[in-house]
Amino acid sequence: MMNQPVGKGLLGYLNELEGTLRVADISKHFRSVGFPENHPLMRTFLGAQVRHDGVHLGNIYLGEKVDEGEFTELDEEIITRFAAQAGTAIINSRRFERERRIKTDLRALVKIAPVGLLVFDAKTGAVLTSNQECQRIGGDVGSQAMSWQETFESITLFRPDGRQLPVGDRPSTQVLQGGEVVRAEEITLRFPDGRKINTLISAAPIYSDHGDIVSVVVALQDLTQLEDAERMRAEYLGIVSHELRTPLATIKGSVVALSELAQSLNETEPLQLLQIIDHQAEVMRNQINNLIELSHIEAGTLSLSLEPTDPTTLINDSVREFKRNHAGFTVSQRIPVDSPRVMVDKDLVSQALRDMFAHAVKYASAESTISVNVEPEDFRVKISVSIANDRSNAPERPELLEWIRFEAEDEAKQPFEGDGLALTICKGIVEAHGGRFQAERGDCGRGITFTFTVPLAEDLYLNEGRRDDGQSNGYAFRSVAIDFDSHAVAVDGQPTHLTATEYKLLCELSKNAGRVVTQDELLQEVWGSEYRGESQLLRAYVKALRQKLGDNARAPTYIFTERGVGYRMAKG
Repeated sequence: MMNQPVGKGLLGYLNELEGTLRVADISKHFRSVGFPENHPLMRTFLGAQVRHDGVHLGNIYLGEKVDEGEFTELDEEIITRFAAQAGTAIINSRRFERERRIKTDLRALVKIAPVGLLVFDAKTGAVLTSNQECQRIGGDVGSQAMSWQETFESITLFRPDGRQLPVGDRPSTQVLQGGEVVRAEEITLRFPDGRKINTLISAAPIYSDHGDIVSVVVALQDLTQLEDAERMRAEYLGIVSHELRTPLATIKGSVVALSELAQSLNETEPLQLLQIIDHQAEVMRNQINNLIELSHIEAGTLSLSLEPTDPTTLINDSVREFKRNHAGFTVSQRIPVDSPRVMVDKDLVSQALRDMFAHAVKYASAESTISVNVEPEDFRVKISVSIANDRSNAPERPELLEWIRFEAEDEAKQPFEGDGLALTICKGIVEAHGGRFQAERGDCGRGITFTFTVPLAEDLYLNEGRRDDGQSNGYAFRSVAIDFDSHAVAVDGQPTHLTATEYKLLCELSKNAGRVVTQDELLQEVWGSEYRGESQLLRAYVKALRQKLGDNARAPTYIFTERGVGYRMAKG
């Protein structure tokens, strides 16, 4: 047959019955239609519904009995039983498929879980499942080739205070013996090869239908990354302390010298000492201000006074101030005449530019030339500050804090005052604008180039958002309205100015209103594939959008954060 039977005619009539349908001569039945083309000719017919727990799953029918006689009551009883068995088989098949799909999904989740997961058989101690993170933490230890006893006999466990953990107090033992759930115990694992890993361990039993423990699930979270972050924080505070102690020591020494010599010195020397005190006190004041500013940057609370700004004026002012203290340097500027305005906080970006100039000249001679380039690209402007020289002590990588730490530890160098904080704050200021900051080494290791981006002030986003598929060309929800055709955004009926990037991001969210858009999807669509993973950049723009829409991040109305996934715009 080319076509399957359809629920019409005699077959449709079978759907309406709850029992069987037995017909001696189909041609005489009042509903004798519904069979597909080329169906074998039949005179007799016997059909029954396939049901399970009162649910109609389908039909089964027979035609043209072999002995050319009519179907009997015995035949009817047989097909009824067969239909019942078929119903059970169909339900079991569906359950099996559903359970198989659930197990497949669970295996995938376990495989990519960011914590190590280990499942033991409670009776045999065999490792039933261990994911990639568990294998990374333990290596061969914890593999499925090892039993529960072998796994834990090869590892020594210690409490945070250094005391060894007895076998009876181990999380898995507590679960097996008492059935209790162990939550987030900090335990140090020492492996046979000498490695030590600090972990948070949780464990829980899995029970059978009869209430017996059949297996144990153990979750291990590697604390190494958290410890590395804390170590970097401690080292960074050490750098800050070093930079704050230096001007304080100078101030202290100058004050002591001035006190001892106040009666005998002429007028010139006291004045010089006072100038030193004043200068160093100013350095310390700037350092403290930088610390406060950095804390705002890290907390995401840095206040920006954004306004459309001509990049030429911005750079000229920064260069002029820089040359007051570095008259021997030449600054070359390459700025297009028609450079578009940028949407920035002028004071903060000027501060970042001055810090880049000062940090660049640290590795140059007085005859070196600083180059400043401005290059518009799409919906942002790229600004670079570079210096080429014959010295090779510029950083190899744009890992700025690593470089700063190396410089701070090298007492033979005379560092630029405040560069440890200044360069970090430079990066924070740029990222607070939604830009990207990079430091690159010059050719053959000579010189250094700082590059950063800032958003355009003008809305050059002209084509996105137009709809040719007959759908709505706008978005409206409560006080916010967006017209994709005219690229207009209004809040409470008043026009709201957005930068090109902000508008593009808002369009991407509103076109997918009601659906969670992942961070990588937004970064790819708005900035490009090279920005995948730049979650801090995305957060900065979402924060700016919320401010302009009058949205509250803690109790959002328009843009909702789906933690660990992305963002969702309220459905209009």
